[in-house]
Amino acid sequence: MSLARKRQMLSIEQAEEYTGYSDLIIKRAIKRGELKGERPGGSKFARLYFEQAELDRWLAAIEVDAEAQ
Repeated sequence: MSLARKRQMLSIEQAEEYTGYSDLIIKRAIKRGELKGERPGGSKFARLYFEQAELDRWLAAIEVDAEAQ
């Protein structure tokens, strides 16, 4: 089994569909340090990919924050 299959990596488009949030919101979460994305090769121009587990963690944190307000 390849590492990508094992880690369930999603592209930014797949992450948008999975979370229901736009790429702008996802990118802002990365900038604020709330969400981690990966760019294979390390280039700032490479496509963003996300672990499904990381997206799940981020969504759970958003849910908790919303309930606290």
